[in-house]
Amino acid sequence: MIAALGPGVYGDMDSESKLCGKKIKIEGPKGNTITVKVADGCPECSDEHLDLSPAAFAKLGDFDTGILKVKWRFE
Repeated sequence: MIAALGPGVYGDMDSESKLCGKKIKIEGPKGNTITVKVADGCPECSDEHLDLSPAAFAKLGDFDTGILKVKWRFE
């Protein structure tokens, strides 16, 4: 399960961030938690948003929801 970060957090989108490989703990809207690894940047994401892989998103909510309200932090 992986995530991409917005440019303000990821840094230079043209190079690999020092955050790649770091783990993020995410609490979903139902209180469940997962851990993902930073794998990429998401140029169109705002700094507080994460772009999750389908496997990670499915653990937190339904695909029909679109955007989930989550809390996240680096481990």
